[in-house]
Amino acid sequence: MAAFEVPLTTAVERANFLTILKAEAAIEGLDVNIETAEEMDRWNEMGLELSKSIEATVYRSGDIRQSEARVSDQHHLGYAWISFERGEDPSLAQRFRQRLMSRIFERWPGTLSVPVAQTGSLPHKEDLRRSDRGYEIDPSRIAGYICGTAPGNAPKSACD
Repeated sequence: MAAFEVPLTTAVERANFLTILKAEAAIEGLDVNIETAEEMDRWNEMGLELSKSIEATVYRSGDIRQSEARVSDQHHLGYAWISFERGEDPSLAQRFRQRLMSRIFERWPGTLSVPVAQTGSLPHKEDLRRSDRGYEIDPSRIAGYICGTAPGNAPKSACD
């Protein structure tokens, strides 16, 4: 798994991002599901901490939908996190990720890497600190992200 934070602070930036995402997904025969404004409004009505302005999933269709990537700015409004799965076809996943991220870094040079915890989860933004290459988990918060010490690891976490 790999993850990145992309600064998408305007509706135009989000639309441009989704255009690039859909184009790169189509090259690999992947589908993209984008949450509608109405769906996101429902989250916004539930509370400010649940607000989001972009939510999309890239997947391989078939009998079982295989997720390849997820984009969301929930819990960090205006800063979309895109996370990539290894996928059932690692070479497809790698090609898609490399091509997409090349375009994203070119268009949004302020894009930062986000660490993936040992548990397989993405950390909460408040548990991160900036480093010269992006973010890293704050050492004072790392225990919650290490297998064996993370409270309530999800049953399907990387720790199992």
